[in-house]
Amino acid sequence: RNKMEYQRKHQQLILRLNRGEELLSAVRAVCKEEKILSASVVGLGAADYVKLGVYSVARKEYIVRELSGEREIAALTGNVTAKDGAPYLHFHIAVCGEDGVVYGGHLNEAVISATAELYFTLYEILPERVQEEETGLNLLSFPKQRRF
Repeated sequence: RNKMEYQRKHQQLILRLNRGEELLSAVRAVCKEEKILSASVVGLGAADYVKLGVYSVARKEYIVRELSGEREIAALTGNVTAKDGAPYLHFHIAVCGEDGVVYGGHLNEAVISATAELYFTLYEILPERVQEEETGLNLLSFPKQRRF
């Protein structure tokens, strides 16, 4: 099986995933390899297993939906930040099947069925993630730095 491929030039990176690869694991591996701790990511592709969720603030947990069967990744958007010095991924996804029904939410897992193409824009701004008590979410936090 072919392994993912990517190319980076300065503050841009393009990643191609192949059949059977798990999207978030692949992104995490590339971020570790390339020492990326701040980026925005957009993409598309196809998956045959997707686990996504909608966050319940009242319950402080994700209501999870698992989808099997071939799906188009109609939209994928997310970001990479740092939590405890490691890449922290926050992605949302919209997928649809043959019937055209679209499901969307916070991405927990996606196994690629054909391919996926992701475009990264890297940033020099380095926000971190800090757990916020009221919602239970890991929110963006900006360490003390010079503000303009």
